Amino acid sequence: QQHYLNARYIPEFNWYLIVEQQDVAAIQDLKHTLWVNLSISLLVTICMLIVANFTLGRYQRRLETLASTDKLTGIYNRQTFEGRLEQVIDIQHRANSPCSIIIFDIDHFKQVNDKYGHLVGDKALKKVAEITRQHIRQSDILCRWGGEEFIVLLPNCDALAALEVAEKIRLGVNQSELNIEGNLLTMSISCGIAQIKTHEILASLLVDRADKAMY
Repeated sequence: QQHYLNARYIPEFNWYLIVEQQDVAAIQDLKHTLWVNLSISLLVTICMLIVANFTLGRYQRRLETLASTDKLTGIYNRQTFEGRLEQVIDIQHRANSPCSIIIFDIDHFKQVNDKYGHLVGDKALKKVAEITRQHIRQSDILCRWGGEEFIVLLPNCDALAALEVAEKIRLGVNQSELNIEGNLLTMSISCGIAQIKTHEILASLLVDRADKAMY
């Protein structure tokens, strides 16, 4: 057998300390230590990768949400909606099924901002977005088109059904009240509806017809 010897001189006692270790046991200890270290390193690496992936994924989802939604109301912004609108129109054309949009505007909204301030105006916009969400399907797409103007995209919905949805939204907004320092603020909206035509490919044409209907 092969043995390892390690000698160390201890001058305080004038001793020689000799440690003996058999070769087989030493290799086994080294292998055991190596595997333990590798296992710990692998575990730490996996944990770090999981944490990094979770953190990066969360920030990526947050950035995507910020880029695609309106900061004030939390609904889709105009840029994201335009992309979704083109996709839905293309699908509806292929499936030969109806598709409609509702455009609505808060009446005399400038007077609200002038009289109560922009903070109250922001609350009013949030309230309208919340009421609209309560009266549309999960498959419908709600967007803040700009300022106090909103759009609802209704796939698989003709103009008559869209009219019923618009009326529900209009009544919901009209019957709601905002308590502003003891004063009750009521609102009303004006709606325009348009259904996509079979030959209509450009989304802008559909939006333009609904916009004219609203005015």
